[in-house]
Amino acid sequence: MASPWQFASAAILCVALTVVAFRLPKSMSARSSGWVPNPWLAGAGALAAGSCFMLIPPKWGWGAVGAYFILDFLMIVLAFRWSRREGWNGRHRLGLAGGAALTYAWHSFLHPPVMGGDRTIILMGNAVFALSAVVFLIIAARRQTHPLPRQAPPGDPGFKNHQLP
Repeated sequence: MASPWQFASAAILCVALTVVAFRLPKSMSARSSGWVPNPWLAGAGALAAGSCFMLIPPKWGWGAVGAYFILDFLMIVLAFRWSRREGWNGRHRLGLAGGAALTYAWHSFLHPPVMGGDRTIILMGNAVFALSAVVFLIIAARRQTHPLPRQAPPGDPGFKNHQLP
């Protein structure tokens, strides 16, 4: 178990990195050409990387930390490069997020529960979580295929306001 100082240090680092991430400039206008994977392939890659991450035995010690670093670095570099290319869109982002979510969904069945309890109830809860994740991903995928019409910004008379059914 981590010490209070370790937890506090990790929390401070997370907050600092979040602030830095939101303060970075958003220069998405300059897109480069190059190969962009199919959104399903991006999602499968995220699922595979997440699955490897979850299956690395903690008993590897610092070897596990190194493997975690390599997996994180690889996925960050790939996502950063792909997201700067023409053709990258919301379906790709959904694929990455969906692959990560499904990693936790399947892993919940293997991981011992943190709190005790009836194994049947725990498995039923895991099944509900996994099924919910799949349903939400399907809904999100359909919204990416058929996005909702944009609403007019308040006070913008030049924008045609579309009403939702």
